[in-house]
Amino acid sequence: MNTGNNLCLLVNVRPSASYSVMPLSILALGGNLVAAGFDVKLYDGSNEKEFIESIINDLLSLKPAFVGLSVMTHSLKYGSELTRTIKHVSPETMIIWGGVHPTLFPDQTIKVDEVDLVVIGEGHETLVEILKRISSGEVWDDVPGICYKKDGEIIINSPEMSGNYTIKPMPYHLIEIDKYDKYLHLKDKLRKIDVISSIGCPFKCRFCINVARKRSYRKRDLVEFMDELQLLQQKYDVGFFSFMDEYFFSSIERIEEFLELKRQRGLKFYWDASSRADFFRTKFTDDFLIQLHDEGCVEIKIGAESGSQRVLDIINKKILVDDILLANTMSIKSGVRVSLSFMAGIPGETFEDLKLTKNLIMRLQDENPNVVILGPQLYRPYPGAPLTDDATDYGLKLPNTINGWIELIDSAVFGGALDVNIMPWVNNPKTTDKMIKYLAVYKRTKIRAEVNYLIKIMNVIAFRFIKFRLKYNLYSFPIELFMINLLRVFRNR
Repeated sequence: MNTGNNLCLLVNVRPSASYSVMPLSILALGGNLVAAGFDVKLYDGSNEKEFIESIINDLLSLKPAFVGLSVMTHSLKYGSELTRTIKHVSPETMIIWGGVHPTLFPDQTIKVDEVDLVVIGEGHETLVEILKRISSGEVWDDVPGICYKKDGEIIINSPEMSGNYTIKPMPYHLIEIDKYDKYLHLKDKLRKIDVISSIGCPFKCRFCINVARKRSYRKRDLVEFMDELQLLQQKYDVGFFSFMDEYFFSSIERIEEFLELKRQRGLKFYWDASSRADFFRTKFTDDFLIQLHDEGCVEIKIGAESGSQRVLDIINKKILVDDILLANTMSIKSGVRVSLSFMAGIPGETFEDLKLTKNLIMRLQDENPNVVILGPQLYRPYPGAPLTDDATDYGLKLPNTINGWIELIDSAVFGGALDVNIMPWVNNPKTTDKMIKYLAVYKRTKIRAEVNYLIKIMNVIAFRFIKFRLKYNLYSFPIELFMINLLRVFRNR
């Protein structure tokens, strides 16, 4: 094993996608490693075109002691291929896997021949401790929260380390900000960057990966966080921050402190963040939302999930359908846009429940033309989440090897979402699939502003037919979908 230097390459393993996001997970790891005295280089598989070539060149020229890969279930195939390439090019480099899937299935992960070590959990402390010990020649196999092979035996040390770590300032200088072209708020031509002020969420939604990982909620110091925002604005001319916290609006007091620090420093920027629908009933007032708008808040993102109260209760969402409607109404008054995401194909959901979701989406758009609707996305069964146990009770078979997971994901629709036709709990898969497709087209058709007169007329006709179909649940002979595809051909000429 090469321990001749303290260089660690951190890789965000993500297949080529239609969008890229700031790799906050490896940025956070990188920040902790830099603070501990390690040299770090980051690679973002979702953004870099010459991704593998860059890693190979650096393996040959820099000879790093360690390569750490952050791997999710949907990126297992890409991660496995990359791991084999790294080990072939640099056999002495220690390869460490971490992330959601390795955390949930460390014994499966370590069976990948080229993987030397698995870090279980968030890993910010564990990775630093492992690298310190290996670099100094100390014994490392008793570090908590790791999985490794020894003499053909799989050894799992648990639990992970304290989890009470403090996130260090994000080393944004380790990535090329200019590569994230989509991070521009196009309306005002502002650079947009993802940031995070807290980790985890205290709620227990049954589909969520946080429940499986027992991930606690922790906040960063706001003064330190504002220092980071100020530095980013000065160094990179950032005009829009997207707060990626799962629980940004943890308390009104914390938000008031955030706004006061922003005013004291004279910082001017737009921003968006996530919240819960019930906060519009229990925490937010019209005056508070107007204050957020005046301080640059453009959008609040909400996981609405379903228009059926029965389904919301099944997934333990702890919100009411009326909360979703209230958020939509209060958005109109304040000028802060709401973005509402929905799911479909949830274990226990009936077709009648899905029709309630469809009806709610149409009502939300009728009442608020500025609302953003995401989905409904097909349900993704996160390994270890309670709702996944429901799915297996219905007959879903989960793999017990990494190759088995890769085969499952290869058969999936996108990013780990199952094909509705292989969801054993869905009673009307073909009709469900058509409804979801019509809803997706309905949203796009309604909001698109056309310049070409002929396309505009076709767009209006298609929209009216689609709305009629959705209203009366008529999905046979989908001629409108053909029209929409034809419109795309004309539009792209």
